[in-house]
Amino acid sequence: MEYGKIAKEVGYGAHAVGQWFRLYKEKSLEACLEINPGGNKRESVISGKVLEELKGKLSDPVNYFTSYKEIHEWLEKEQLERV
Repeated sequence: MEYGKIAKEVGYGAHAVGQWFRLYKEKSLEACLEINPGGNKRESVISGKVLEELKGKLSDPVNYFTSYKEIHEWLEKEQLERV
């Protein structure tokens, strides 16, 4: 099976699609539907009110960030104002 074609259709990388097929084959559909955030579980360097404001801005359909750089600059400004 060519995962690249499937990956292109669903908007994910071929490696991710391959992992999903392996998980489905080895464990079942239910295993594929489990939410597993993964990651290294380290504590976020953004917390408190700044984190809540960031979440609000990220979900705002009108006043949203247009780039990673804009988010970074906003975070620097917010963190400096809180010190």
